[in-house]
Amino acid sequence: MTRRALITGASSGIGTAAALDLAREGVSLWITYTGREAEAARVAEECREAGSPEVHVSRLDLRERASIDALIGEITATWGSLHVLVNNGGVCPYTPYDDIDFDEWDMVLETNARGTFFLTRGALPLLRAADGDRSVINIASIAGQVGALQTGIHYAASKGAILAITRSFARHLAAEGIRVNAVTPVRSRVPSPTSCRARVARSSRPGSRSGRSANRRTSPGSSHRSPRSARASSPERRTTSTEEFALTDRTVLHRTALETVQAQLDAFNEHDLDAFVATYADDAVITGVAPEPVVGSAAIRAFYEPRLQNPELSCVIETSVLFGARWVVAQEQVINAGVATETIATFDVVDGLIARASMLKA
Repeated sequence: MTRRALITGASSGIGTAAALDLAREGVSLWITYTGREAEAARVAEECREAGSPEVHVSRLDLRERASIDALIGEITATWGSLHVLVNNGGVCPYTPYDDIDFDEWDMVLETNARGTFFLTRGALPLLRAADGDRSVINIASIAGQVGALQTGIHYAASKGAILAITRSFARHLAAEGIRVNAVTPVRSRVPSPTSCRARVARSSRPGSRSGRSANRRTSPGSSHRSPRSARASSPERRTTSTEEFALTDRTVLHRTALETVQAQLDAFNEHDLDAFVATYADDAVITGVAPEPVVGSAAIRAFYEPRLQNPELSCVIETSVLFGARWVVAQEQVINAGVATETIATFDVVDGLIARASMLKA
């Protein structure tokens, strides 16, 4: 059975990368653009070359109900069903809050939040008509969890709304077996969103574990997993995403402490040793994980290499607190083969890298 996916905002960035990853898995694609028609056509051709058996391209304006309805009508007439919806389309103005006017506020909220809601609701008959696993993946942002850092407040508000929309649909659709999840990336830095696109691709696969949250500062219930899938894999597992974040690039001075710890958790749950070590300073010290402190990047690599080869190992953050600009204290659940161990973790982050980490079993 050929799976079918709709990806909005696929003419660049995360949308392009997610489309190419799904194409390589043989998924039929319907991609949309708003103003970049030539770029969308190029992406469609690349998806065909990557292995997608069928690629359609449509213009979509998420602010216009008629445009949403027209797209749903096209897909209904052509396919009649849909397995995956990736709500990636949106806008992100970097406007200081003093300069945001009514029209720009409405434009951002209507595109990002309202558009996501109405497109998802409109696609439900298509998802219900599909056989097998069905999944909705919403691209949110770390700004929706911690507030506007470098983006506009209206953007942060819209992404916070997307998280609420995700949780709501997840609960409503759980009984029908339709998974609804959010990916919450940090700031984009490079044109190839490797980590985020991989997560989108995995979230769309049948039987994949989902409910992933991007930031380590996570409170109970902010994993956007449908209740049915949550029950099936208790204790709940949350992982992270770093949208286009080059973890092996040591030039990370702009990262906040929360973003650095989030990137470390992402690498841990992805079992990516290079990315994990890259979040630590060369002379970093980790205590509480071994009888003696683990000192330096070489020792950290040697200690974690066999551990990250264990596919049953993961980490969940229950709560976390930021103290000042450097210190993050987190209540963690380290899960190994389904057994969870509660840990209090403390991180000292200097210039975008973890200088000291302490793990204390609760």
